Amino acid sequence: MSNQLVQAQWSLNETSDSVYSIARGVLQAATSDNIQPLAIMACEQFGNTLAISQETRLRIERTVLPTPEPVTIRFLKAKVGFMKHDCATQLGSNQAGLRFLALAAALITSIPPFHCAKALMLMLENTTPDKRLLPTTRHLADLMSSLEGRCSRSGFADIVYGYNSVIEGAYRQKVHEYDDGGHKTPDSEGLSALIDACRHLQRIGDHATVSVVVETRECAAWVAAFAKWSLESPPSIFFDDKQPILPQPGSLFTIIIPLRRDRKGVKIKIAKTHELDSIQDLIVSCSAQFKVNNRVPSKFYGSFIVGRRIKHQLTMDALLAALPLAITIIHNKIRANTDRSPETFLGPQPFTITQPNIFPSTDVLFKTMSLLFGLAPDFPFASLSSAKSFRDLPEVEHYLSIAGVGARYKGYSVDGTIDLSEVPWWAKNDNASQLPSHSPSDSYGLNQPDLESTPGDLEYLARELTVVCIRVLLLSLFDDTEDLRFADQQGFYGPESPDSLYKPMLDALTTTSRFQLVDIEEVIAQARMLITGGVGTSVVNNTYQNLVWSTGTHVFWYSILDDFSPKSAGTHRITSSRGRLMFERETYQTVDDDNMKYFSTTKEAESSVDFSVQLFSVNLGIRWQVTALLDNMRAALILVRRQNPETSYGSASPLRAIEQQPKRCILVSCGHSMNTAVRNPETRWKYIFPGASNPPETNPGIINVCPTNGVGELQMYYLAWLGFILAGEPEFSKTNIIIRQRACLDCCITAYEKLACIVLIL
Repeated sequence: MSNQLVQAQWSLNETSDSVYSIARGVLQAATSDNIQPLAIMACEQFGNTLAISQETRLRIERTVLPTPEPVTIRFLKAKVGFMKHDCATQLGSNQAGLRFLALAAALITSIPPFHCAKALMLMLENTTPDKRLLPTTRHLADLMSSLEGRCSRSGFADIVYGYNSVIEGAYRQKVHEYDDGGHKTPDSEGLSALIDACRHLQRIGDHATVSVVVETRECAAWVAAFAKWSLESPPSIFFDDKQPILPQPGSLFTIIIPLRRDRKGVKIKIAKTHELDSIQDLIVSCSAQFKVNNRVPSKFYGSFIVGRRIKHQLTMDALLAALPLAITIIHNKIRANTDRSPETFLGPQPFTITQPNIFPSTDVLFKTMSLLFGLAPDFPFASLSSAKSFRDLPEVEHYLSIAGVGARYKGYSVDGTIDLSEVPWWAKNDNASQLPSHSPSDSYGLNQPDLESTPGDLEYLARELTVVCIRVLLLSLFDDTEDLRFADQQGFYGPESPDSLYKPMLDALTTTSRFQLVDIEEVIAQARMLITGGVGTSVVNNTYQNLVWSTGTHVFWYSILDDFSPKSAGTHRITSSRGRLMFERETYQTVDDDNMKYFSTTKEAESSVDFSVQLFSVNLGIRWQVTALLDNMRAALILVRRQNPETSYGSASPLRAIEQQPKRCILVSCGHSMNTAVRNPETRWKYIFPGASNPPETNPGIINVCPTNGVGELQMYYLAWLGFILAGEPEFSKTNIIIRQRACLDCCITAYEKLACIVLIL
């Protein structure tokens, strides 16, 4: 262990004659992040008292301090990234600040900023003789929030995850039971005592500490990661019966994990042994208060969620083999998720019709599966997804034969009885056999039955497939999952959650009926909860109104906004970038959808349209209107005259345009030339200008036309307007809107007439 110099106390008076003598760098950093300079200065000096290993400091310099080039959100003209002279850059400019950054990385990636601030305040008070120059808890919370985006790249959370996996595996082998509630950090007093113990291990002199022993169960993984983070050698870990988990010869930091939970409320004990016998050992007892923000990279996420539910390789092999077929079945049912499905009443036609899907294509879903489970590039997705039945997959059939299940499983109950023998992708011509099925609480509680003690069955496999399919679908909404960390949602899905995606997804796998319509707001809310770690499935108030939103580490926005035109798949995909949302030298948390404000039906607007029987052209255009408020911005679509953008005819909601695609739209394409003459030159057209407050009238023989010349932004504006005026009108609940892609007018007219449409957008 290196004898690095670690101070016992800190003081601002050592570097400045008064609090007003502030370096230019501190002022610049404080201005960039809107942080109190005193908080930066105090934490920087406090860094002199911290024991941080050389490896950790090099890691912070390599991962936290570099400032990547910002990313531009095109439709906003805003940037996402970090200021070049922010608080992290200032703190990283000297060794004391670098040590504090390492501590901040361990804290802010584990617990919320305000809890970090309370722990920091206690540490600052305990290590300074002058209490007059202390920042407030709120100032410290603001500082920690400003550091979160950069510090999340440090990798401390991965170290915690690694230790937790090792400890969990050893614990299961020892007692066959593991309490997930054990993944916590010490409370403020415990954190202060732990940091003090590491500090004393690095001190030099007769009063130096020669060893530290920590006894904890709930905090073992976090304490182990922090000891490795702080000291030059990793800690040794043992059970309290002296069985080693990770022994480290020569380590001065030892963690003892009790096999039984302490019922007295004491979750962690920290004991320091000193070099001089005259100094009595100090024992600090405290509680495990803060639950760690349990987020893992996408490459670990598959094993993270499945490993806690499925304990046997046989079941895991069956699940991975069945997953491509299961996700294909659900995806296909989502594509035909309403009674408006054109395939039901359109026979062979010279054109193709597509209903936009909120989820991406199956190729993207398979790519997401590969990333989650670390599948090889030659994993046979095509052959597995094309199977006629799950029972045709050897891994599934082997799992069922070992489990003792016959070829047909009959009867399991969620809210009634479903006979899987009638579902083609579960059926097989063999003798039926029925075994006791798992109750909902068994399948989704912590104490899941083992394969040996309670045989698996088709219901169990269907339930587990449903849970994994939901995760794959939600994660596929993100364009780039490799840079994101996802939260574990134990108990997030199950029959007891009627508002979640679980029941409709399970029904899609276990019945032949139509797929229930998915609530788009619920889908987005659950996808966001995988990022934020929110509890429950209820939609958070107003979150669906966000076009752009921020977490402590990333900024997210709908990908379609950068190329605002109708999409056949992935209408609600989400782009992300690490950093903060910056617009005109200010930072913001969200960009909210600005609801439709006004319309215009002036003669000037109508006369700006020039169309003939064959081709329509329009002199209208779209511009984005962005309004900056205190903490957020608002964005709206403005309909303008192309020759004079300052002349506006109306304002529409961008989000309403996005949500109308999977709800009402049908995209038409064909192989004919778009300039092919109309066979019936007497076709009657009625031009619809997006300004009326009432729905367009539907008259036999007359086609309502919204001409856009194929301009995607104009098509989206029409969608927003139609969504607004059709909302709350029951008679239009199943009305389709045709959008012309690469198709001739004849094919568009045919689709319009056969699909009960109200408007044709050209």
